[in-house]
Amino acid sequence: MDHVSFWLKTGTPYLPKSYTVVTEYLYTVGYRLQSRNMKCDSITSKEVIGSIEFNVFNVKIYLSSGKKILDQFLYTKLIHRSAFGIVVSANNDSDRDAILNALGKSVLKKKSGNIII
Repeated sequence: MDHVSFWLKTGTPYLPKSYTVVTEYLYTVGYRLQSRNMKCDSITSKEVIGSIEFNVFNVKIYLSSGKKILDQFLYTKLIHRSAFGIVVSANNDSDRDAILNALGKSVLKKKSGNIII
């Protein structure tokens, strides 16, 4: 179950607040970078690793010349009202691809509601 589904089911403000904090952080980073003539793109998606669905926040930071200097991924999943997260950061495409490939091949399982790696 993702953050929004949990909130809709329980009405608990805890999760939407945590989701909002990440979104606000992305916008703040983007604003600060733009004031330094840098650019920031962000996108959210969902990705399944093993049999577990994660919310994924991807942030790409560029110099004013257009050269990408950082590619960062934040994978989040709610487990018993606690956030489980994986952060992947890379400054070049080959490292990013190698790390994401290894992560994608990871075997993650739920056992009694916990994630086992």
